[in-house]
Amino acid sequence: MTDLTTELASLVAEEGRKKTTAELSLLFDEEIDRLFLEDSLIKIQDRKIHMRGFAKDLGLRMSEQEIKRKIWDGRKRSVGAPVMLTPDMAIDAPDEVWACEGIVMKADTTLLVALPKVGKTTLMIDLIAKWHFGCEEYLGQKLIGKCPPVYIIGTDMPRSKWLPLLGRFGLASKKDGKWYLLKNGPIKGMFTQNEPIHFDDEGIAVIGDLAAKDKGCLLVCDSYHKLIKPFGLSEADANFDGPLCDLQEVIAPHETTAVVIHHSGHSRKGEGAVAASRGSTALPAAVSQVINMKWLRKNEDINDKRVVLETEGRGEELTIIISQENERWSLEGEASEVFAEQRLIDAEEELNDFQDEVLTIVRHRSKNELNTTAKDIENNIETSHRQAGKTLRQLEKKGLIIQTAGGGKGQGEVQFNVKGPKGLKGHTETKDPVIDVEVVDVKQKVLTLDRSLGSMESFPNVKDIKDPITAKDGKDSKTVKDQKDGKDLKDSKDRKTAKDTPTKPSNKTPKSPTCKNGTTKKCDSCGKPFLAKSSVARFCGNTCRGRFHSQKKRENNVTK
Repeated sequence: MTDLTTELASLVAEEGRKKTTAELSLLFDEEIDRLFLEDSLIKIQDRKIHMRGFAKDLGLRMSEQEIKRKIWDGRKRSVGAPVMLTPDMAIDAPDEVWACEGIVMKADTTLLVALPKVGKTTLMIDLIAKWHFGCEEYLGQKLIGKCPPVYIIGTDMPRSKWLPLLGRFGLASKKDGKWYLLKNGPIKGMFTQNEPIHFDDEGIAVIGDLAAKDKGCLLVCDSYHKLIKPFGLSEADANFDGPLCDLQEVIAPHETTAVVIHHSGHSRKGEGAVAASRGSTALPAAVSQVINMKWLRKNEDINDKRVVLETEGRGEELTIIISQENERWSLEGEASEVFAEQRLIDAEEELNDFQDEVLTIVRHRSKNELNTTAKDIENNIETSHRQAGKTLRQLEKKGLIIQTAGGGKGQGEVQFNVKGPKGLKGHTETKDPVIDVEVVDVKQKVLTLDRSLGSMESFPNVKDIKDPITAKDGKDSKTVKDQKDGKDLKDSKDRKTAKDTPTKPSNKTPKSPTCKNGTTKKCDSCGKPFLAKSSVARFCGNTCRGRFHSQKKRENNVTK
């Protein structure tokens, strides 16, 4: 009896004894562990409130940050404590680290940055749709495995924007005025501006539970600026990446792939994807992969919808050109190829009038499988042999033409072409600027001077007419005075006519078609007749040539 009395007395004393802080903290942790049980009645958003009241009942004085830290520790205990890797362990490390090779890293965080309205969100929805419907590649990059469950944290847009966007890609449908997410589709849940969550304690707790439910899921967060709005953080703040680090800590144990969409700043030309991220560099430093989307040439041409997609991170860097048509993104090509082509186009737009005319002649001759020399330019344009050779070299340096022959001792005159041994070189026009003369049917009906219909055969000496100024009504006319020097021109009847038989091909480089005695043509600029040295001559002089090309460039600028 004495022993029993002593035991009861000790129990009473134990109950009356004030508990230590360590004991109270242990009770607090046990209550937190009950929050993560499947049958817990405490809602996610009420966890902090509940634990604040519990701490007050225990007599523990705890700050909001300490309660938050305790809840995070409880979440870690619920998924199991991390195990340190040691040399005697067999470690599982999958070779595939990509969800979309070169673009999105698997089980890691990718930051997608671009200016507003470039197409960041559309890019991700397009990727998810093609992945779900069985495509093995996206924008030329391999998609690894099957499309995982997708959760969209889309606080940036309301339902009225999200659902039609998903509908265009077959991920949602509308029936009787109501929208429905695709059954058995990839999207298992989404939050919009109408039902928002943020990267605060409650929001991260919700995301953590979703990640635990679907291990290896894909999380699309749009956009970071809206998701951290409750914190009031400035983009220049050193703690700007704080909410993202909290998210990463919660989803890391569940191998979640996260894509966080963020607006970019107006980065300078030549800067990479990391520098494009708006605000503090702490944000891109917190992720493993950064994707940057920027317009290729929209500043120069408002109709150019091509976008440069470039990546920087722990994987191999990627730079490609993409474009959006009918709500779908497609690959335009490797950036190096597109940039090289664009450089040639820009180089051609910067040509002066004389260089442009020389390039026109080279292309015209190249089309007829003819090389071009300085002598050929001299025969076609009123210029010196030295200036012609200098201009050809200038076009070669710009990459618009190449040297194909000559140039060495005993190798003859330097020859140029737009074609090389491996095919077409330089930038070529789709239409040749030189107008070819078509053969006229002499039996066709024409309107005569007396306004009656007749045939070309009714005109006397029609085959002998060469000069429209010196011929009238098919009859020979008197000589006319040249407008420049006043010298008489021979009557068109006395001029030599071209032979009907074609000339035999020779081994020498053929010249551009020329007329030994000259041909009267109409100037493309002033409209006055002039004596042309070749069939490709278009202007009566350098003044008209410059005026014509200047006007053409002004018209092109107005069109753009």
